[in-house]
Amino acid sequence: MAHYDPRVEWIKNAVCVLFDLPDSGSFEELLSRGDGEEEQKIISFLNIVTEEDAPSTLFFFKKIREEEVEVEIPVGNVTFIFQRN
Repeated sequence: MAHYDPRVEWIKNAVCVLFDLPDSGSFEELLSRGDGEEEQKIISFLNIVTEEDAPSTLFFFKKIREEEVEVEIPVGNVTFIFQRN
């Protein structure tokens, strides 16, 4: 993180727990995108103060991409090829 903000740290911990991320690397990568531009967007959102009684939302989502893996397993004179999606 470019600078420490306990609110962003709290959001990072909550997102990692809720999305079952093994470490905070994905969130750290998000914060560093565009020379820290994404982190600044989050901080700007957190700093908005309004007199209006209107809800506001900071939305995070997890995108899962499946990769196909091909594995060859030789057994005697026969080779089995498994594909996993």
